[in-house]
Amino acid sequence: MNRAGGNIATGIDVGSDGIKVVQVRRQGHEYSILRAGRASIADLGRIADSPRKDARVAVLVRNVMKDAGIKATGAVSSVSPRRALMKYTQIPPVPSWKLKMLMEYEIEAETSGSKGDLATDFRLLDLPVVSNTYTVMIGLVQKEAVQQRMGLLRDAGVKPVDMTVPFVGHYESFAHSQSVSGDDVALLVSVGAEFTELVFVGGRKLYFARTLPFGSRAFSNAVAEELDVNFQEAEEKVKEGTLYLTDVEEPTSEIERVSNVLLGPAEQLASGIEQAILFCRAQTKMVGLKVSQIFLSGGGGKLHGLDEFLSTRLEMPVSATDPLDQLDLTRLPKAQREDLQKDAGGYAQAIGLALAGLKEESFFLSVFPEEIKKRRRFLQREIFLYYAAVVFVAAVGLLGASLVFTKCRREAYLEVQRTRLEAAKKESAALQKYVDKNRMWAMRIAVLEDAMLAGKEAIDALAALKKLTPEEMRLLECNVHEDAGTSPTRPHAVRRWLYVRGIIKSPQRKTVGEGILQGYTDELRNHPLFQDTKILPRYVYGNDQVHFELRINLRVL
Repeated sequence: MNRAGGNIATGIDVGSDGIKVVQVRRQGHEYSILRAGRASIADLGRIADSPRKDARVAVLVRNVMKDAGIKATGAVSSVSPRRALMKYTQIPPVPSWKLKMLMEYEIEAETSGSKGDLATDFRLLDLPVVSNTYTVMIGLVQKEAVQQRMGLLRDAGVKPVDMTVPFVGHYESFAHSQSVSGDDVALLVSVGAEFTELVFVGGRKLYFARTLPFGSRAFSNAVAEELDVNFQEAEEKVKEGTLYLTDVEEPTSEIERVSNVLLGPAEQLASGIEQAILFCRAQTKMVGLKVSQIFLSGGGGKLHGLDEFLSTRLEMPVSATDPLDQLDLTRLPKAQREDLQKDAGGYAQAIGLALAGLKEESFFLSVFPEEIKKRRRFLQREIFLYYAAVVFVAAVGLLGASLVFTKCRREAYLEVQRTRLEAAKKESAALQKYVDKNRMWAMRIAVLEDAMLAGKEAIDALAALKKLTPEEMRLLECNVHEDAGTSPTRPHAVRRWLYVRGIIKSPQRKTVGEGILQGYTDELRNHPLFQDTKILPRYVYGNDQVHFELRINLRVL
């Protein structure tokens, strides 16, 4: 069962600059947009959040849905980027029950014990495995922000079926309409009014997501300051499409002068993208990750010349994404279809949220409060058992109507058994809690023990190596390396070896130097810390010196 609970879902995007609502229907593998509408929230987007502001925005949402003919069926929305935080952590291969336990511990540690104030969810990212570890994405949102957004939608007559973090809608829209070939990694850059969502995609898999505190209002502010006009007038000039982001050495017109001013915010965006790529490599441990192409989306991505500037600045192809590709628009009224096609990038978030509500396989981080999630799981999985129990008791009552005495004794017996069962469940739950804690600590102790043994092995090996080195020999370089390996006593251990480079000073003959080196390697092989020693091919005799390189395998204890 998908999140929408049927074949129709509604994506509601309440942004800093406007409201977009899109309703999508699924028929088999085909998706059709049935209705679409939007409204500007004008000055409301620039004032602080408050109940009064939410009430006014709720009226706008209700009016948009009414004017577009949209019924709130399977509504999915997202919280503001301002109130969401994404974290990444690496874990070893573990079963699903242990993964959940580890993530609960990680969230508890990250929030310093204030987990109850947050709505959280996590997903294991489908990334190439690096160093036998996996990357997990964790979404953290203030519960107050989720309840505030849910209250706004309820005031608009909408009962959302789920809430998520901002990047999910952009990713689902992009993954549905675009496909990245081979091992290439594409970067979706969705420029909103106040924030920019960056989504790294390989094939159709999500690799990484990050929010930049940069939006199209940075361009409007630059224009307002240059022309000495108010923000609204500057924003109109940016939106009307007469400005073109370009570098003119000696601007002669107002348009050229203002276009030069736009280079500052554009450079800020390019720098943010570069930093995000570096951060992605660090967080996912994919140090060789390279972005092959950038796709622009969002209302701010329509600025003339922005794609050319980013392509030149970042030295990679930049093009606009088309979220309407692979979607049927024939059911849309003509006016709505024309408006949708005119600003397809601006509708991308709402389209993606609706698709996420319809696809069982969608990448989704649900930030619904935990009590709502539990109630939903109960309704989906367990309520049928309770219905069956009620039917069963009713049937027993009808069949045993003539045996009143037997029925009373049976009910008394069942009541005693229920009491005992409840007591046993409580004791079992308490015991399971301690078992889970013991497993968690045992796993952490095993990891720490392995790290301690590995460090001790390396230090002991270097000390032994120094002790065995004769006076005629000087070591120039010594490094510790690791190869994948196994050990009966340490299942997660790795094979460690030393790379040694040195010289034998002024031997009288080459054979003397070779004899010293051979005796040195024999002593190393007989040492309990070393398993074997191999003289590498780079063995040179010259200038009265023997240059040598060794590979010394450490014995796995």
